[in-house]
Amino acid sequence: MSLKRVPSWAPSEKERDERIRHAARLIGLSVRGVRYYDLDYEAMRSGIDTTGPRVVADSKEWASPSWRFEHCHSLDHGLEIETTSGRVFSITWDPPGPMEGVGLREEPLVGPAILPDAAIAVWDVSDRSEWQHYVGGVVSGLTMHYRPWGDPEAWWCPRISITIDGASIEILLAECRADPTGIAPSADNIVVLFGPTKLPVWT
Repeated sequence: MSLKRVPSWAPSEKERDERIRHAARLIGLSVRGVRYYDLDYEAMRSGIDTTGPRVVADSKEWASPSWRFEHCHSLDHGLEIETTSGRVFSITWDPPGPMEGVGLREEPLVGPAILPDAAIAVWDVSDRSEWQHYVGGVVSGLTMHYRPWGDPEAWWCPRISITIDGASIEILLAECRADPTGIAPSADNIVVLFGPTKLPVWT
């Protein structure tokens, strides 16, 4: 990941509050579409030589998306939310370092967070996933769930809550698993949960 992106973790309350204010720009805007960014597993399996993001269009791939699990969506890189005004907001994990977190910035993923030549599969989930119930809705609330990180002056964000027309979406720094544990913490993966749901106890 590129170091250009401002990380979600913050070394002070002042910088934590900047991250919160920045994310709040999404409040009051209407959602036009949502895109998932995942590793290009199909290219890896088939030996296709790909450079840069590849938009997934094949119905066979859509029959079994790499990110879809029974109880959640699990993303290697993150997601973008595009508004009806054309503004783009992205959610992803912080680059490896002394602290972890998941952040939301008004910028695309490719460039600030993902190298332009990375082998990435881009899935437009606007009308082919649970997101279809939220597209067209207005973001009425957003919470960055910051916690102290060891040093009381430092802060990290393991979870973001987004409310669209009164319905909630939870985004966690975690990964889905196809086993009884369901969801597990992760430093480099994003989980999306929809509607009323029981969050993992560690959140």
